[in-house]
Amino acid sequence: MRVADVRTGLLAYFVGIDHVYCVLHDPPGREQVFRLAACRDVLPPLEQLIEAIDGACTRARRERALLEFSSGWGRALLPPWDAIDGCDVLIIIPQGALHGIPLHAIEAEGDGR
Repeated sequence: MRVADVRTGLLAYFVGIDHVYCVLHDPPGREQVFRLAACRDVLPPLEQLIEAIDGACTRARRERALLEFSSGWGRALLPPWDAIDGCDVLIIIPQGALHGIPLHAIEAEGDGR
């Protein structure tokens, strides 16, 4: 694959008062805005994930927290898969409470991507 053939997208996150949003700039240059999860649903587990990543906890707890995030509730922080599936490279820009969260580790539901 040549560099000129790489389809690059940009995914920017914003934490609002009630919801988490993302803006996708896809390879053809379109911009789409997605309202994702309600803050009340994802901010408490995000705090627990940060504590597991950065805090003094057992390795088993850290691994369990990362697995629950990447293959479970973290999927609520992704736009629909068909919107990002056309990207070979996806640049992710977090905002606010999402800094330090491994958004790149979220698996698309059911297919292991």
